[in-house]
Amino acid sequence: MANPVVTFFDDIGSWFKSIFKKAPAWSTIALASVNVAAIAFEGVTAVLDPALAAVADPIITQIQAKLATAASLVKNANATSAATVLSTVEADLSQLESIANISDPATKAKIDAIVATLNAVIAAIPSVTAA
Repeated sequence: MANPVVTFFDDIGSWFKSIFKKAPAWSTIALASVNVAAIAFEGVTAVLDPALAAVADPIITQIQAKLATAASLVKNANATSAATVLSTVEADLSQLESIANISDPATKAKIDAIVATLNAVIAAIPSVTAA
């Protein structure tokens, strides 16, 4: 069975290659993935119960700042630091899910999808920088 992380990045790389007729740099792939996670996270925040704002808002702000930091690190070709920041975002997402007591299956699925995207980015950054 194919490695889903490699497949994920191969798919993004193939898409860029089909458009630009060359394979993109690892940073292009990683940045696109971080941006997808950031956009998906906005969808999660939109469906959270407003009554949980006092508990959830500080974590949401922290996650948004870390995603922006990760994007900046990727743009500056700092893969190791980007992977470190993204791994802390995963922990923050788990904390948000726990504190906000998210039981809605659709919202939980969105958070799980973001975590999966971040896992793919984190796992693939070392392999794409070595290529």
